[in-house]
Amino acid sequence: MSGLGSIERTRSVLTSALEIAERLDDLDAQVRAFWALWALYFDTGECGAAQSVAERFSRVASRTGDPGVISVADRVMGYTLQYLDNHRAAQRCFERVLQRTLHRSVSATRSSSFMTSVH
Repeated sequence: MSGLGSIERTRSVLTSALEIAERLDDLDAQVRAFWALWALYFDTGECGAAQSVAERFSRVASRTGDPGVISVADRVMGYTLQYLDNHRAAQRCFERVLQRTLHRSVSATRSSSFMTSVH
């Protein structure tokens, strides 16, 4: 992001990118724009804006149905809530990430075991 120039310029470019992605209903581009906007707001201490972006990010992430993207959105929300001293809500976000990670690990192990026993 530092390559985009000033914070104001960066915010403007990312906001424009998000608006275009929303018009096109391009979920992948929206997720990327939300993550970059969240990072900008979080890194510049604009926590209210970061929380708003994180909430929108979470809604779009759930529309993707991609557990990895949903986990990133939960981590983003968790970091934001933790910074805002809402530790219980942050913990719930981080626990969801851990549950998804554990579930994927167990599923991968089962698939691997199944494939080994088939051959």
